[in-house]
Amino acid sequence: MDPASDTTQPTTVEAGVHPSPEAVEATAGTPAPAPAIESDPAVGFQPSAWASPAPAASPARPSGPSTVRTAVLAAVLSSVLTVALTAVVLRATVPAGPTANGSPAASASRGPGPSAGTSAASALVSAPLEPAPDAASDAVSATARVLPTVVTITTSSPGRRGATFTGAGSGFVVDSRGWILTNRHVVTGAATITVGLADGRTLPAQVYGLSSTNDLAIIRVDATGLPVAQLGDSLRLALGQSILVLGSPLGDYPGSVSSGVVSGLGRTIDITGVEHLSNLIQTDAAINPGNSGGPMVDLGGRVIGVAVATSQAAGIAFGIPIEDARSIVALALAGQPIP
Repeated sequence: MDPASDTTQPTTVEAGVHPSPEAVEATAGTPAPAPAIESDPAVGFQPSAWASPAPAASPARPSGPSTVRTAVLAAVLSSVLTVALTAVVLRATVPAGPTANGSPAASASRGPGPSAGTSAASALVSAPLEPAPDAASDAVSATARVLPTVVTITTSSPGRRGATFTGAGSGFVVDSRGWILTNRHVVTGAATITVGLADGRTLPAQVYGLSSTNDLAIIRVDATGLPVAQLGDSLRLALGQSILVLGSPLGDYPGSVSSGVVSGLGRTIDITGVEHLSNLIQTDAAINPGNSGGPMVDLGGRVIGVAVATSQAAGIAFGIPIEDARSIVALALAGQPIP
C-alpha cells in the first residue's frame, strides 16, 4: 500500500467553525462582521468551537425583498466559511510526516486501523524481490543442451588364448558429420569400436587419428545431422567455478551427470606405465572408469575440458583443457593428419 493514500491512520478531527445560531442581519450600509479565527500554537490554525458572538439584532423591520436577500447572502457566506475553515481544521489536525515517496501524509481517519508502522511493513513485504541466481536451474539447462551430443564408446580387442577384452569410455560429437572427440587410451589397440548415440542408435566407428602429444583421439561414425557440442573457453576458468561431467561411468550408465567445481588449474600427473600429463583441470566432480573422453562443461553448456583421469583419493579428478584439443579437432575437420 502506498502510505500517501493510506486512510487507516487514526486522526482527531476538531469541530469546524459553525455560524452563530442566530442569523446575522446587516443594518443598512453596515456589512455583516466576519467570524474571527484565533491562532492556537498547539495545533496550528484551529478555530474555536464557535465564531465570535454576533452583534445584537437590529430592531425588527418589515420583511421585504431586501431583507430576504440579506438573509440568503448571510446564509451562503456562513456555509462557505464553514467549509473553508473545516478544511483548515483537517489540514491542521492530521499529523504531517514523510511518506514512502517523500510526500506528506494528508488523509483523514476513517476509524481504528493498523498503525503507520504496520502499513510500512506491509509495503516492504509486498515489494517485488529480485530473483536469486539459481545454479540448479542452470545445471539442468546445461545438461539438456549437452547430453544429446554425448556418446558411449565400447571397444573389444583380442587377448591371450583367444580371449577377448572389452573396454568402455565416452566421447562427444564435434561435427554433425559424425566426428567424435575422445581419449586416446579409450581406443588405442581396439580391434572394433562401437558408438552408442544419445538417440539410441549403435554404429561402428573408425579411428581417424591419435594425438602423440596428449591423451586425445578423433574417431568417426557414418552419420549426418548429429547434434554438436559447443566448445567453450578453458582459458577463462576460475577456481571454485561450477562444472558438470557427462558420460557413461563403468560403461553401464550412459547419460550420467556429476557435478563439482574447478579445484585447481595447471595440474600435472603421471599415469603409471602410460604417460605424463600436464596443464590439467582438477575437479571434485566424480570421474569414474567409463567417463574417460566425456565432456566437462560449464553451466552455460559449453565444453571446457575432456575427462581423462581419476585418483584413488576421494574428490580428485582431472580433465584436459578444451584449448589443448581445438587444434586436433581443426586438423581432423580439415582432413589433415593429427601429429
